[in-house]
Amino acid sequence: MRFGMGMGFGRRLRIGERVGEKIASGWGKGEKDWMKSKVMVKLMAGLMWPCGVVSGDEVGVAGRAWEVVGRQRGVFTRPPEVMPTRKVPDGPLLGNGDVGVAIGGVVERSRYFGLGKAGGAKVTTRRVGVETSPEVLKFYLAKNDFWKAKPVYPNAHPCPIGTIEVAIPALHGGEYHAEQVLGTAEVEHVLKTAYRIEDPPPFTRAGTVVRIRSWVAAGENLVVIELTVDGDAADGNPFGPTGMTGVEVKLSAVTGNESETATGNLADGSWAVRRFETVGESVALEQKPLVRRSEAAVAMRLLGHRVPGLPWSRGDGWNADRFVLQPGRTVVVVASVVSGEESADPLGEAKRRVGAVTEERLGEVKTAHRAWWRRFWESSYVEVGDELIERYYYGSQYLLASCSRNRAFPPSLYGNWVTMDGPSWQADYHLNYNHEAPWWGVYSSNHVELADPYDTPVLEYLETAKANARELLKVGGAYYDVGIGPKGLETSFMPDGYGIPGEGRRMFLGQKSNAAFAAVNMVMRIEHTWDAEYARRVYPFLREVADFWESYLKLEGDRYVVLNDASGEVGDGGSDRNNCLTLGLLRTFFRGMMTASELVGSDGVRREKWMDILSRLSDFPTVVVDGVRRIRGAEAGPAAERVGPGRNNTRLELMGMVWPSTVIGLESPKEWLQLMRDDVAGWGESEWIGHFNGFSMTFPGAVRVGHDPEDVLRRLRRQLEECGFPNLMVFTGGGGIENCAGVPATINEMLVQSHDGVVRVFPCWPVGRAARFGRLRVPGAFLVSSELAGGEVKDVEVESERGRLLRMVNPWVGREVTVERSGGRVERVGGERLELGTVAGERLVMRVAR
Repeated sequence: MRFGMGMGFGRRLRIGERVGEKIASGWGKGEKDWMKSKVMVKLMAGLMWPCGVVSGDEVGVAGRAWEVVGRQRGVFTRPPEVMPTRKVPDGPLLGNGDVGVAIGGVVERSRYFGLGKAGGAKVTTRRVGVETSPEVLKFYLAKNDFWKAKPVYPNAHPCPIGTIEVAIPALHGGEYHAEQVLGTAEVEHVLKTAYRIEDPPPFTRAGTVVRIRSWVAAGENLVVIELTVDGDAADGNPFGPTGMTGVEVKLSAVTGNESETATGNLADGSWAVRRFETVGESVALEQKPLVRRSEAAVAMRLLGHRVPGLPWSRGDGWNADRFVLQPGRTVVVVASVVSGEESADPLGEAKRRVGAVTEERLGEVKTAHRAWWRRFWESSYVEVGDELIERYYYGSQYLLASCSRNRAFPPSLYGNWVTMDGPSWQADYHLNYNHEAPWWGVYSSNHVELADPYDTPVLEYLETAKANARELLKVGGAYYDVGIGPKGLETSFMPDGYGIPGEGRRMFLGQKSNAAFAAVNMVMRIEHTWDAEYARRVYPFLREVADFWESYLKLEGDRYVVLNDASGEVGDGGSDRNNCLTLGLLRTFFRGMMTASELVGSDGVRREKWMDILSRLSDFPTVVVDGVRRIRGAEAGPAAERVGPGRNNTRLELMGMVWPSTVIGLESPKEWLQLMRDDVAGWGESEWIGHFNGFSMTFPGAVRVGHDPEDVLRRLRRQLEECGFPNLMVFTGGGGIENCAGVPATINEMLVQSHDGVVRVFPCWPVGRAARFGRLRVPGAFLVSSELAGGEVKDVEVESERGRLLRMVNPWVGREVTVERSGGRVERVGGERLELGTVAGERLVMRVAR
């Protein structure tokens, strides 16, 4: 079979209003709310619902985007508990796409503090045990390019660099509230003391409120922590009771795991270095010397901490480096994080950078930081009338923007929030879906730039993959391991005596499809942008993948078959014949090769071969059960036992057949579309909710075949309620940032999608639910905006970036459409399908003809 290439939004939140408990920021006069008057004036254009999409400029989209993002916050009402962890931390998260900061608390203390009730003279002493409490915030520091570079499994993995501890003993047993503010990428802590501190001074009164704002500068690797305490500036008697409170700040390097560390003092601060050094021979099939040092340094200093001075120290509660936080003053902790990938002298550079920070310069950095994030959010928006879903939609994009901006080093499995050595699965770049999945929502969200780092390790590993193909399979092209690292680092080479027969002590787990899977993201980006420069960058890799499959596919009779492969991870070297996953990935890959070849103007003579493979590649295997045709995982082999919707881990077939492959969709032959709809409708609850690693495939895949949208939204809410962390991570036990695609991809595909070159607006959205979106991207390099209200599609606006033919299902069935183009030309079209030629940069506004 041929596969072709009435509910309102309720009460509107006020600008800047928090979701959850309302707590005034109180950061000082004129800064009580991060969205103040000047910003509000700019937003007024987006406050009211228009009767259609504003055309002719981008003010409407940008204003509405900024408004809706201003409502989004992750809210924490108790200190984090799952930190440090080998997987996903549950504390507030910050990052600038390179440096990541995860904010945890204290899980163990062994010191004594004197604590007394407010106003009481009696001192009570208690043992502090294992518990969480707001008295210490621990800022875990990591960086995308800091890895242990020892290749033999399981050594190679990203590692944390160090921690900054902010200790305020007066907060023992106190109240904790934090908000992860998406609009400005800042975390606000509001902490309140429960007791009057009796020893040591200052004698902080009960009810004292400490505020901490932290952020990682968007444009440079600076971590900033601002501390204030509420109260009257005249309240300065340390012998109290007083609003003053004592603070300790301590920088430490993470130790162990064969690392070398060093620490030292600076004027008004300190420094820490962590280093790994690997010397020896590479374990690559083609031996090459390997001498690699991974080093990172942190230099930290304090600003505004010397006034007032603390007269003495006593008791076990303090070290000599403490300072006093006084009402009316702000103390700032600033840390520069530098790796060996940035500088030959990381420590020297870190010291230089932090030494150049002044209060004036810090203000400039903050202004630039907030401006970057505003520009980011203004690229697109969705508004769907569900606060929970919107929060995780924007939260997912916040998380990816916070960890994916270093083009040379993409984020690991857990982003740049690695809080301990030895993260699960080494947190490397797993190519059998984990590395690909995080970016499946960025193309349609019009945040394509977040995918810039994705390709780099894949391209850097190409020579090793070519050696794999030659030596292990005796074919041309590239044969990729399941897991790889940056800079060609081999993360999955097995120790002596381990490995799967025929896999050369490497870890392929029977899967021949890893390179084709890695290519899917490249195809998605090419089809969404039609970017020839990008296509040229990745084309050498794509050509090698084509070489591999031209060699590896077997022509049996009149069809191509895939032998000795595996859809899941197996230990037999692969014994599936024609599994659904690989068949689907190959359809996507060779479809993309046709486009890429055309864009770069290369390999025209090979297109006939690729078309032949597409036309004669084996169909997806199916089987009739009780008179009903069902999906079958493979023609033969272990996956052939996977039949129908009751099979476990349905995502394996879905990934190849529907998402992210986009092979089967709304333009597919009816029998195949119905087959997939029946499959989705029969999935068990465990395939939807809390699935170990299926979130980013299951929900978007169901939408792509037109599953009941009310059911999708109901299950999506339940997934977020049960598996969502306050930091807006969705964690189900498997990977980490892969789930950042789950909500954006699902919602975007519900609002607008393209299959086989045909665009549909609101293709899988409940007619009675109001929704609107601005500048979502679809294949063909089109940016689409529209609104559904009162059961009717309002205007549809399309921006054409590349001047391609626009094919769209008529949103107003049976009615004619007027099309207003840039420059004012108006035309009238009709029919079930609209076909409109465009020119690059043109904007079209479509509305039902009156």
